[in-house]
Amino acid sequence: MPDIFDGLPADRRKDIYTTAASISALVGGFGTAAIAQYASSHGRDMRELRRRFGGSLRKNWSSILSGMLLISAGCLLLLTIDRTESAGFASWLAEAMLVLGGARSVRLVWLFNMLIKVSDRDALEPERSPALTFRNRADD
Repeated sequence: MPDIFDGLPADRRKDIYTTAASISALVGGFGTAAIAQYASSHGRDMRELRRRFGGSLRKNWSSILSGMLLISAGCLLLLTIDRTESAGFASWLAEAMLVLGGARSVRLVWLFNMLIKVSDRDALEPERSPALTFRNRADD
């Protein structure tokens, strides 16, 4: 596999590390917006989604957010350790973080779309009247 950082000067590699850290922080912010959407939705379909898949969804959100934090921290680490003309080990680490960030971003988009669909279904469902209750005439 070709090294995408091969031949890049150190200042260009540092630009990539800084950009990747910034993007992962932004994506993490979008993740928290999606979590807020999930937490604030209370329709019938959303309750069913939580009941059936709540644990799995929490693991997915945690995985996405912790992955983005790891990428941001890793890129900041790369800014301090990549001091040579050739990237060496740093390029492998940077490539791994870029792949991880791409995978987590795809997962975030998929989860966000799924939540929006469920939330939309709940919002479009007609409101129901409260259930009728019958009083026993003997209680009067």
